[in-house]
Amino acid sequence: MKVTRKVKALAVIATTGTAIALGAPSAFANGIGGDTSQGGCHAWFIQDPYLGWNWARGHIDNTNCRMRVEQENLNTGGHAYTDWIDTTGAVSADSQALYHHDGVHQLRLWVLDKYNSNIPVVGDWIS
Repeated sequence: MKVTRKVKALAVIATTGTAIALGAPSAFANGIGGDTSQGGCHAWFIQDPYLGWNWARGHIDNTNCRMRVEQENLNTGGHAYTDWIDTTGAVSADSQALYHHDGVHQLRLWVLDKYNSNIPVVGDWIS
């Protein structure tokens, strides 16, 4: 019976997505800078643990915050943006992974405290 219970518990964890969060490195241990804050909202970049050194995700802590990541191509001057990430009802969130640290692309965070501002704070570039 113990084996059956463990299997059921793992199935519940897998369907909630919690198992992935438990297996991922801590954002604090994996921070690579780019810290940006507004009000109670604090964001920074973390290295993607699965894609490697050249890939980063924006990570934001606290509820009722918004964040997006801007990527600039230094060769073409082109800019790309992730969708806004919203932490309503959550304590943290990560953006999609973006490429950088290759001499061509740089990233920066946009952070908005939804309760205290309508204008986002834009962080410094990381390359």
